[in-house]
Order: sequence, then C-alpha cells, then structure tokens
Amino acid sequence: ATQGQNALLNITHAAAGGYLVEDVSFKPDYPNVRQNGIYVNRPGRFRRIDLSGTVDGIVVYGNGVEVLDSYLHGFVTYPSDPAQGGRPSHSDGIQVQAGSGVLIRGTTIIGATNAAVMVTQDAGPVSHLTIEGNYLDDGGCSVNFGSAGPPKVGLVVRNNRFGRHQRNTGCAI
Repeated sequence: ATQGQNALLNITHAAAGGYLVEDVSFKPDYPNVRQNGIYVNRPGRFRRIDLSGTVDGIVVYGNGVEVLDSYLHGFVTYPSDPAQGGRPSHSDGIQVQAGSGVLIRGTTIIGATNAAVMVTQDAGPVSHLTIEGNYLDDGGCSVNFGSAGPPKVGLVVRNNRFGRHQRNTGCAI
C-alpha cells in the first residue's frame, strides 16, 4: 500500500489467516483522498461484500485471497492526490500487488478510473491468479496486467462479461 494511505479494513497480522468476511458493506463516513477499502496479505475469503466510496477497493499483496460474489463500485477520484504526485487520483477495484492462489469470482467491479482489476508486481511476484465469472467495466482497460517484474505464471481469465465503458475503446483486457 502507498505510504500515507489507509484502509477501512486491514487483514495483515500474521495470525489473521483463515478469515471469512461475509455479508458486509464498506463505505467510509468521511471519504478522503487517502482512504482505500481493504488491505490484505493473509489467506482467506471475502464473500458477498459491498464496497464503495474509496479511492481503491481491495489491495492484495499476499497468497490465497478469495473475493467471491461481491459488488465493488462507486470509487472516488480526487483532482490532486499526494500518492500520485499531486496529479488526479486513479482507482482500481482490486489491485493484486503480489500473491499466488488469488481468486476473483462472481464479482461485479465497476466505476474505477484505472482498472476494475489491476495486476502489478509492486510488492512481489504474482502467480496462479484466477479471474472468472465476473462482470467488469470501466478503467482504461477493465483488466490491466502490468509488465514490470518477473514473468507472471498461471494467470487465468475466463467466462467474464465486460461492459463497454473503458477509456480505451474495447479494451476489456
């Protein structure tokens, strides 16, 4: 996560593995340019969550994270964002910064300015990521695989539906 940013929920403690976050809505009472949704680097599951009103939705930088049957939407963009050097903020529904065995299934992700799903390797290698059975829209491209770092292996994108609201016309992936 970017220094100075914070999240509504942090699942980063070494003893936090095996969690289930289910049937919960996340929306900040006082949204601001430094407010993200969830930071997670421990294995576990999010099911049927509703997350909105933050800059970024879920930032994953660990193994075995699952996002299932959820609704991530209504992300916020600010004209000047310190995390972007004073340029406008850009939002991602889900950022995968590191991890293996990450699963995104049955989830609607809309309303992010950068990508519905952004895969970087900012915190470490990404491998064995599955994005399937989702509805994804918006962003420059709805799914964006960054090219930095070691080769990404085991990436699966299948049976998703894509909207038509990308800034780069027709850029689903």
